[in-house]
Amino acid sequence: MRAAIVASGAPSRAIAQKWYESDGYRAIAAALTAAAPQGHDAVADAAEALLSDRPWVDALLGPLVAGLAGDPFFDPPFRVSRDRLRISAILFDSPVATLTGSVVDAAALAALPPTPTVVVPGRIGVTRYIRSGGVRIRRWRTDPLTTQFSANNAAPALIQPELAPCDGAVVRIDGRVEGQLLAGAQSDVVTLGFTVRTDADPLIREYRIADGHLSTIASSDARPGVPHPLVGDACVAARRRPRRLAAPARNGARRSASRCAPGGAADRGSNPPSRNGRRHAMPRLIDAGTGGPLSLDQLVEALDASPFDVRDEDSFASLGPLLARLGRNADFLADLAIAELKDRCAGQSRTAGYGPQVFLLHPPDGRYLIRANFWPARDDPVVRTSGTAAFFYDMPHDHNFSFLTYGYFGPGYWSDYYEYDHAAVTGVPGEAAGLRFVERARLSPEKLMLYRSGRDVHVQIPADRFSVSLNILGIDPAQPWIDQYRFDIARGVIEAGLSCAASEALLSLAVHFGNGQDLAEHFARHHPSRRMRATAWTALASAAPDRQAALAILETAAMAADAFVAGSARLRIDALLVRSATESETEMIGTIMAATDR
Repeated sequence: MRAAIVASGAPSRAIAQKWYESDGYRAIAAALTAAAPQGHDAVADAAEALLSDRPWVDALLGPLVAGLAGDPFFDPPFRVSRDRLRISAILFDSPVATLTGSVVDAAALAALPPTPTVVVPGRIGVTRYIRSGGVRIRRWRTDPLTTQFSANNAAPALIQPELAPCDGAVVRIDGRVEGQLLAGAQSDVVTLGFTVRTDADPLIREYRIADGHLSTIASSDARPGVPHPLVGDACVAARRRPRRLAAPARNGARRSASRCAPGGAADRGSNPPSRNGRRHAMPRLIDAGTGGPLSLDQLVEALDASPFDVRDEDSFASLGPLLARLGRNADFLADLAIAELKDRCAGQSRTAGYGPQVFLLHPPDGRYLIRANFWPARDDPVVRTSGTAAFFYDMPHDHNFSFLTYGYFGPGYWSDYYEYDHAAVTGVPGEAAGLRFVERARLSPEKLMLYRSGRDVHVQIPADRFSVSLNILGIDPAQPWIDQYRFDIARGVIEAGLSCAASEALLSLAVHFGNGQDLAEHFARHHPSRRMRATAWTALASAAPDRQAALAILETAAMAADAFVAGSARLRIDALLVRSATESETEMIGTIMAATDR
């Protein structure tokens, strides 16, 4: 399978270029470019006109679906995400608007606990409900932001009449003053929507549903032109860093600070490396060496010249001392952060593709990428305001790639370390993972480690004070098809799969628009990847005309010979049956109450 994945690289790029040149894709760029000088509302008007054009919608994914039909490992040119609620793909992204296709799982939506807040995002949303699934759009409205706005005088968010879009309806929500929540879907909700960025409203406002009062204010950090506060923190932190990081050795090189200082032996845990440098547990600890500081350009040059193999642990680990030498450069990150701030973070917004935690230093080039990670303390304002999820704190997970990490600034974040055998699990949520606890340790200053793909599991815990780490991530063409998991530590089980290939998102959308039904039926039985087979069965059930038809499709999948495909189908059957039982109970209670009222 790996050889087929690698071989699909060049053809995938050629197909992607043809898609960029297709009428459907070019229509997006032309419409938004023409409207942009007239302002955000004009961009929203253009987005609404595009989404109202059914032939344009139906043809948009055509070249990509054809590419996937010709190559089961075709890699579509967009970013994707999958969580317990939805699978999404960013189909178009520009400084003025982003186009996203999503499939929302109705059973997962119904299982969510009631949310206590609603968000006014500061952007205009224009959405076509390809399949509404009977969803209701709950809405709230508040006053627009002005220069006099403050948390003390903020007007409440008031409930507005609900909307019940039909299939094909185009709904516009002015996120500068409106917030929305989806509820009551009877089947999966499929959307194609533009998010129009607005310069006038850089704040996201969150309101309590119970009383409509303002709860939280946050920066709309992903929008070009608005730097996330952590970028400024990194700049200040790096400038405060001592210039002299190590004492000179006898040979004139630099040697590490005291071994009893943070980052020395006393802070590395009790599991020393073996003779060949391997650790028997926890991520592999690497000798950082004694070389002098490198610039970022020098590191990139050295990595480009190295014939390392990311799949070979020793080969990839040999790059560690180079990362440590970048880490001995006290100024480079501050200089880059200042340059980004002067340009209002345009470079990071354009190329990063990460959340607010990451400062991309070198974009993925097919072999590696380099990044800096910001680790705020639990009591830092950004964590108190936005929570820990954006920084992956308190979320047990492994990785489907290996990466090197170095403690650059601050005391370092903590981790509870576990190990498991990736090859021994099927991957179905709820399966025992065989986790083995190792220790709690932190990535202290000058500490250099290798996290091993499919072996090391950690639960990241906030640093005692703001900290920064540096990473080199190894890139393997097969990475999207290697499973990554989130774990439930208390139960010792796999909680969910985190991996999603772009073609999985494409197929999930194409069964609803894009003529992907026949392809999904073929992939469900014949695709080389078990995860794509499970995705195809899920997509077919999602597109079924009613719940009984969806259950019939999933019951067929549950008889598959592959344990992952069968187990995934059984979980979805259980979710649908639980939802059916809940709806029947609600209907019965409503009937009893109506009879009592009479």
